[in-house]
Amino acid sequence: MSEDENVEELLYAAALSGDVAKVRTQLSRGAYVNWQNDTEMTPMHIASAKGHLDVVEELLDHGAMADMTDQIGQTPLHLAAQQGYINVVKALLSHGAAVDAVDEKNEAPLHLAAKYKHLPVIKELLGHGADIDAVDSEGRDALYWASHRGRVDIVKELLARGSTVKDASVNERTALLCAVNCGHSNVVKILLDHGAAVNSTTIDGYTLLSQAARKGYTSVVKELLAHGADVNARNEEDGNTALIWAAERGLVKMVKELVAHGADVNLANADGETPLHGASRNGRLAIIDVLLNAGANSSLKTLKGKTAREVSSEDAKAWFIKRQKTKDN
Repeated sequence: MSEDENVEELLYAAALSGDVAKVRTQLSRGAYVNWQNDTEMTPMHIASAKGHLDVVEELLDHGAMADMTDQIGQTPLHLAAQQGYINVVKALLSHGAAVDAVDEKNEAPLHLAAKYKHLPVIKELLGHGADIDAVDSEGRDALYWASHRGRVDIVKELLARGSTVKDASVNERTALLCAVNCGHSNVVKILLDHGAAVNSTTIDGYTLLSQAARKGYTSVVKELLAHGADVNARNEEDGNTALIWAAERGLVKMVKELVAHGADVNLANADGETPLHGASRNGRLAIIDVLLNAGANSSLKTLKGKTAREVSSEDAKAWFIKRQKTKDN
């Protein structure tokens, strides 16, 4: 630090406010350009985070280091990329900033640009050789974050640049599984069109179709089915099918979609429960009707020996009684 113990703090404050004249003044007074505060941020960090391009350029001209890290391992490029300040990103890269520098979460600037939806920054980073398939400490790549945010334009850009579509059975932090779980059917379509495995399962053996059904995303279910998802695939852990989930949750449109694609209305899970059991237990009257009309067998029993009628809610029991009386007449 210089003899004037406050000059570096004044430099930092000037960088924060974007006052390039005051920045020059403090530098002329001997302020150390790479001084770090108690969070290890330099004037370059804060100027980059605020998008003050003229200050960034002034600091660089006075020997500021482009790759110093703060207490969480982030460089000025991380901060500029996160905020979407494309001109600051360009300036830092032109002065040799490491495009693939990683912070304590193993996040590179590209991850942050994708996470915060800054397409121009993504293009700039990739143009400077950023590793498109790099993953953070949780196994998430840029394509994952673009899919998570539902940004079709960014997903398309990354795929066009060669981003790899990964298999959910190997790494659950995949773009397709993320898009399915978030209900982004437009992203799901693009990923499937680029070769994502429609019948892949999670590490725990859950199918993508079941995930979409469990969360109630009918549009995603339609997309998966249109790309050849196995409509009768069962989860390894509980044996549930997408139809069982949809019936239990009362999703009439989804149930009809699954049935139209050949879902087996009598296929039971590991407990012997069929879609009709789930619909009956939860009082899903409209779905009970759809299932029975599609050939559901109401006499099938669970492993505990219960039929759908025997596990029914009060409303469903009344519905079954009324239906039986109608049939008898």
